Amino acid sequence: MSARSSSPPDTVSPSPLHGSGALGTNGEPLHQSGLSTPVPGLGFVGMEFQRNFSSKTLRGVGRDAEHVLKRLRTAVAG
Repeated sequence: MSARSSSPPDTVSPSPLHGSGALGTNGEPLHQSGLSTPVPGLGFVGMEFQRNFSSKTLRGVGRDAEHVLKRLRTAVAG
């Protein structure tokens, strides 16, 4: 017996962040340079124009990830 999704194939599953306050009314992350503004310790990468034109590309996502991780580590170290 194979596992099947309970959602019809043409629907989108709700985001695991739904209800966390991390997303705006349009479903987009609320952030500044990739760091969630309402949820401390949460970061995002790969979004269009997150920090610059290349943020959504393979060329830019690595730089954004480094930036987000550096800021998250600084926040955790307090």
